[in-house]
Amino acid sequence: MSKRGENIYKRKDNRWEGRYRKSVDDNGRIKLGYVYGKTYREVKEKLQIMKTESFDAPEENVTVTFEKVSIEWMHKEKLIIKESTLSKYAKILENHLLPEFSKVEIQKINSFAVNQFVAKKLKNGRLDGKGGLSAKTVQDLVMVLKSILKMAEDEYSCKVQIKNAVLPDRKRRKISVLTVDEQKILSRYALEDIHDLKRLGLLMCMVTGMRLGEICALRWSDLDLNGGILKIRHTLQRIQNISSKSSEKTSVIIDTPKTNSSIREIPLTSSMASILSAVRPRDEDSYFLTGRDDKYMETRTYQYYFRRTIEQLNITPLNFHGLRHTFATRCVENGFDTKSLSEILGHSNVNITLNRYVHTSMDAKKRQMERTCSII
Repeated sequence: MSKRGENIYKRKDNRWEGRYRKSVDDNGRIKLGYVYGKTYREVKEKLQIMKTESFDAPEENVTVTFEKVSIEWMHKEKLIIKESTLSKYAKILENHLLPEFSKVEIQKINSFAVNQFVAKKLKNGRLDGKGGLSAKTVQDLVMVLKSILKMAEDEYSCKVQIKNAVLPDRKRRKISVLTVDEQKILSRYALEDIHDLKRLGLLMCMVTGMRLGEICALRWSDLDLNGGILKIRHTLQRIQNISSKSSEKTSVIIDTPKTNSSIREIPLTSSMASILSAVRPRDEDSYFLTGRDDKYMETRTYQYYFRRTIEQLNITPLNFHGLRHTFATRCVENGFDTKSLSEILGHSNVNITLNRYVHTSMDAKKRQMERTCSII
């Protein structure tokens, strides 16, 4: 509902916040004032009153640095985004953008400056000094940079010329999937001891396409075994702490998924529902992987367990996310409806499903050719 230049935002607590230029100090730095309200209209009316009573500095007398705008941008984002995303943005600013642009005036950040920044990060952008960042990571840095510059345009009327900035081409890393035989080996291993919840979790991911953070956050109460439905409502991840009050560098959070499409219900096969019913603990509020309501399993711990397991079974090494890709690939190979598959995976559109998650094997391609072109 916020319009260009209005500086009115809806907070995560459903209240509205508005900002205005309260004063300018002797160094030309702007001090902002804030108003709050239950509705957009209430805040807009308060802003109109405060703007007439406050000193609105002439644009030409104000020096706006990147650091100044980035602080205000983070304050705004804190109101509307999840803690995990905020942590990601804070790391991008601290490690990459502020060291480069901190004291630079907004108007001096042009296409040439951005292109130089991109080239530098691609060549030697890693914090450990061991080479450059990936094109995907550099794209994320520039996305945050552009968002901050957009705020400078809207709120401070700064003229930003970055239309000719060139972003690196993103080359998607090929993700391996299990072969049909490897999938059978891992399934048999899991079924050998269904009371081993870590094993069972691997089977769950193979037959539902769950993400690593989702299986680690899953509780038994999320399973409707009578109806054969798995409800995805939460995800677990470790993030960097941005609060100065915490002595720990990182912390684990369990939150709702980042997108609405990731909050979903997945149908379970009757055989999977029967297996789960046989081992379901009395405490339905316990975590799926631990069987305890006071202890979850961290993503990195489960990732490590998965890697040790496939090494033990002599399966080709792959990332945990490969189980999700394996599920999607098998579904497509067996003629699964793409729209339904996209919803089960929690994708916002079917193109993501088709372009990123389908790795059809040569055997499957041959079967398709035989069925489709069997005229000879």
